Amino acid sequence: MKKLLIMGTFLIFMIAQAQSGITVTGSGTAYGEPDIAIIELGVNIANEDISTATDEANNSINQIMDVLSQNGIDSKDIRTSYFNIWTEEPYDGQPTRKYRVNNVLSITVRDVSKVGEVLSRALDAGANMVNSIQYAIAETDALAAQARELAMQNARAKAEQLASLSGVSLGVVEMISDSVSGPSYPEPMYEARAVSGGTPVSGGQLAVSATVQVRYTIVNE
Repeated sequence: MKKLLIMGTFLIFMIAQAQSGITVTGSGTAYGEPDIAIIELGVNIANEDISTATDEANNSINQIMDVLSQNGIDSKDIRTSYFNIWTEEPYDGQPTRKYRVNNVLSITVRDVSKVGEVLSRALDAGANMVNSIQYAIAETDALAAQARELAMQNARAKAEQLASLSGVSLGVVEMISDSVSGPSYPEPMYEARAVSGGTPVSGGQLAVSATVQVRYTIVNE
C-alpha cells in the first residue's frame, strides 16, 4: 500500500512538472515583392456557324501566342486553362441560334515589369477577355525563415512579460510548433501604377506569415 502511494505521488509530481511552464503563441510577417505573375486571358467568340466561331477563336489564340513569344514568353509558360463551346438558343433580341467558343490561356510572366506590356500586346492581338492577374513569389523560403524569426521574437517577448508579471524567470524551451502561410496580399492593397508601354498594373507586396507556439519552463525566483 505504501509503495502504491509513493508511485501515485511520483506520478502526480511528474504530471505537474509536465504541465508547468509558460506557453505562448507568437506571430511574424515578412514582406517581399512578387517576381512572377500569372495572367489568364483569351477569346470569347460567337457566331451562327460553329466552324466560323471556332476558326475565329483559333486564329485569335494563335496570334496571341505569336505575340507572347515575340515578347519573351517561353512556350512552357503558356497553357490552355479553359476551352468550351456551347449553344445559345434564340431569345428576344437574338432571333437565331449562335455558337459560342471560349478559349482561355494561362500565361506565366517571369519578369513582372513586363506584365502591363504583355497584357496590352495580347489585347491588341485579339484577346477580348481577361479573367485575372495573380502575382506570386517563386521562392518563399527566405521570407518564411524571416517570418519564423520574427514569430519567435514575438513569442519570447510575450513569455518574458508573463514571467515578469508572475514573479518567475523563464527557463529552457520545452516545445515548439510552427506553421507558415502565404504569400498573400497585406492590407491595404497597393494602388496600381502605370507601366511604361502597357496597361497600368501593380504587384505591390506579398506577405508570408508564420505562427509559433512555444512552451518555456519556469524558474521560481
